This record gives sequence, C-alpha cells and structure tokens, in this order.
Amino acid sequence: MSPAEREQLEADLFAQNVDAIRAFADRNMGPRLRRVVTLDDVCQEVFARVFASFANDDLGDVPIESFRARLFQHAKWVLASRGRTAHDFRGESAAGDGLGGIADFPEHTDGAVTRADQVRWLHALVEHLDADHGDVVKYRLAGMSYQEIAIRLGVAETTVRKRYSRVLQEFRATYGERPDPAEG
Repeated sequence: MSPAEREQLEADLFAQNVDAIRAFADRNMGPRLRRVVTLDDVCQEVFARVFASFANDDLGDVPIESFRARLFQHAKWVLASRGRTAHDFRGESAAGDGLGGIADFPEHTDGAVTRADQVRWLHALVEHLDADHGDVVKYRLAGMSYQEIAIRLGVAETTVRKRYSRVLQEFRATYGERPDPAEG
C-alpha cells in the first residue's frame, strides 16, 4: 500500500469512527479531566495512537472489528493517562467509573466496555498479588489516597507508595505500558 493510499484509508477510518469515539470519550470523561483536556484533544490522541499501533500492518487487511477493538482500547488508555495527569487527580477514574484504564477490550459487537468487564479483569489481576500489595491496589482503585491507605493498613505512607509502585512496575513489565488508573 502506498503512503497516499494509507493516508486515504486512515482518513476514511477516521471519518467512519470519529463520532463513536467522541461519544465514548464524552460519556467517560470525569469532571476533573474535562477541566484540563478537550474532547477534541482526546480524540486526536486516540486516533494518532491507534494508527501508530498499526504502523507495521497493512491497514487495508485489518478487519474493521479488530480496528474498532483497538480503537476503543486506546481510547480507554488515553482517558486513563490523561486522567492521571489531571490536576489534583486522586483516584477518580478517567474512564468515569472508578476502575477505567487497563482492562482488555472484550468482544462486544458495539465496542462498549462495561464496568463488569473492567472489574472482572482487574480483580483477576489483583487476585495474583500477595495480600499486602493487593490491598493497596484495591484501595487506590477505590479512590483512597496513600495516606488513607497507610492509616487503614497500619503501615507507613512510604510503604504504601512502594508497594503500589512495585505492582505497577510488575503490571507494565507483564502487560506493556498501560496507564495507571488511580495514580494522581
């Protein structure tokens, strides 16, 4: 495929899917995130990331379902990543419901990821952690601050931060660079 043909295909895919991504992002952006990023910026980043992820593939051979699945997965990652950097972010989900960000895209025909899908995947990941690390992750995903978790667990705040950081490092090493849904 020539660069001009690929550019035209990307433009066509953008035109076909931009409304769905705008609606998804609009539904799932938390109020804190809305204060620091525009819907257009989120959409632009989503499409840039998804097209970059197909850089070595012949985009014309990719089934539309696979493209949309990756598109919505990148939308969740962008929302979570942007949410982490939002000013005073303290565990509010960038995907709007407290657990957005790292769940794999389920095989729904409409491209929607349900809270139940996200919760199941996160709980499966957390189940593999020892109790000390698992509790820290569960509390962070619930929106608790490091200080609140430290008080609840009866440990130093630095211990909570280290445990959380180690879990994120392990997840990133295992699953690739994923946004941290609770860090702020």
